[in-house]
Amino acid sequence: MQQYKQYNKNKESGDHIIWPPNFFRKALLLISILFIGLIYYVIASNNIFIIPCAFRFITGFFFDGGLRCPGCGITHMIVSELKLDFVKAFESNQVIFVLQPFLLYEVIKLIWCYIFNKKAKYSKLENIFIIACIVVLLIFGIVRNITERTVGIANTNTIMRAI
Repeated sequence: MQQYKQYNKNKESGDHIIWPPNFFRKALLLISILFIGLIYYVIASNNIFIIPCAFRFITGFFFDGGLRCPGCGITHMIVSELKLDFVKAFESNQVIFVLQPFLLYEVIKLIWCYIFNKKAKYSKLENIFIIACIVVLLIFGIVRNITERTVGIANTNTIMRAI
């Protein structure tokens, strides 16, 4: 606590910079996570290994081929976006593709608060939007599986056109 008070005191007086407590340890953790993500991107983009969907695996015991969760297709979407193939990225997961700017904003905000020891505060509009995202994802997960089962189509691009 004393170190944090010293940080605030020096920040206001304009003296030399004293970083927030644990700043470098947290920054190193985030850099490590980004590096692991980069390695996974190389592996996934070459179709060597892709982490399977746990939801689809578990529901595979009850339904032929398993149900698709609202997040199925995110890995393919991100790999396609990094290759600048936005049409294929949209076809992989339409809802997450559309919600992605807001979700990225929230993730960056949380990382920023984590590094600088600040409490994340959400406005009323952000709270409403987060709840709306959850509701939309739940509806998308249900509709995605109902239409695939009843129509017998496995391609979500065709499903979205049918709706």
